[in-house]
Amino acid sequence: MPFTPPALTQDQLADLRIALLLFVIALGLRLVDHRRYRDTARVLRALRLTAIQAPHTPYFEKRDDRIFAVLPYVWLWLDVIAAQFVARAVDHWAGYLVLALVVAGRFRGLQEVGHIAVHGGLCASKPFQWAVADLAFTWPLGKARMAVRHVNHCRRHHPNPNRPDEDPNLIRFAAVGFVPGLSRTGFAVKLLHPLLPAGWVETMTTLAHDLTSDRGWRLAARLAVMAGVAGAMAAAFGWQGLVFGHLVPLLLIYPLFSWISVIAEHRWYARADSGRRMTDECTNGRPTDYSGISGWIVRQFVSPYTDSWHLAHSLYPFARWNHLPAIDAALKARNPDYARHLSHGLLIPGRGRPSALSELRERMCGNATGDLADWAAPPLSPPPLAGSDPA
Repeated sequence: MPFTPPALTQDQLADLRIALLLFVIALGLRLVDHRRYRDTARVLRALRLTAIQAPHTPYFEKRDDRIFAVLPYVWLWLDVIAAQFVARAVDHWAGYLVLALVVAGRFRGLQEVGHIAVHGGLCASKPFQWAVADLAFTWPLGKARMAVRHVNHCRRHHPNPNRPDEDPNLIRFAAVGFVPGLSRTGFAVKLLHPLLPAGWVETMTTLAHDLTSDRGWRLAARLAVMAGVAGAMAAAFGWQGLVFGHLVPLLLIYPLFSWISVIAEHRWYARADSGRRMTDECTNGRPTDYSGISGWIVRQFVSPYTDSWHLAHSLYPFARWNHLPAIDAALKARNPDYARHLSHGLLIPGRGRPSALSELRERMCGNATGDLADWAAPPLSPPPLAGSDPA
């Protein structure tokens, strides 16, 4: 007998209609944003990419467009709410699993939009975009506020990528045992670190640290916003919406996506001692092509926005994500150093090139590439884990 899908109730149909409307609005906002920032030729001229510039060349003068600094947060939260309506309409364990994955991916999107804001890349007013990021990202998700993130990311990480005792990401890696000398099995296990008991403890410890870094009215406001978001999810979508549409993504899946993205960003533990800033940036980083369906998944869930072109971002940190594909293409065509460590894909090598993680695995699990930094030779002694996630 042919399969006959179950008839939908009026409530389910209403949920799906609301979800569709929210998705359409979110898509419309994305299209408006894309149209606004499609002027890549002007960007390349402003950056003078007819010739290679020194790292951190000031971005072209930005218009004070505060509306467009807010829109990404709006469409990402619309995605979250729309996914909640779809999951409630489906009302099946598979739907709630998809909900958790989608929401975790949107949380990664919020993190990366905040990442652009911490560099001042959304509009001319840094205080404005930091305030929006705090209200729409750091407070609802319990992350370190933007002023703290600026210190960790812009002052500690960006000037010191892949430098022991200075790069907060390397300090974190050492603290959790993600260091050269791992077996291939150990490397694979460490990729799942946030899902393991030690990783979950790290997530909760970081959450507590970030919350208690504020005092007085800021702490009260943060707690009120966090409780308000969680309460709204529970009131609107029941315990399933709270658990699978907020808590599981926030405390398990989003930390996993964020962890993998940090691991894939740089050529960790590589030897980079030329003394020339541009050369060392290109040695410590890798442009990675994410193509096809798997590439789309990576760009949506693990490495959204600037993270998909991280080396171009490292060189031009004020650039909006809209312009990074053109900057990446221009650098590949003009700078042999930039394209020297080109990789393809996140996990599985392709097109005759290593993937971002396979290249790192070879260095950490046997040094087959021969470029392990002298200071990274095992064993490395782990320092105490301190501070918030700087990614």
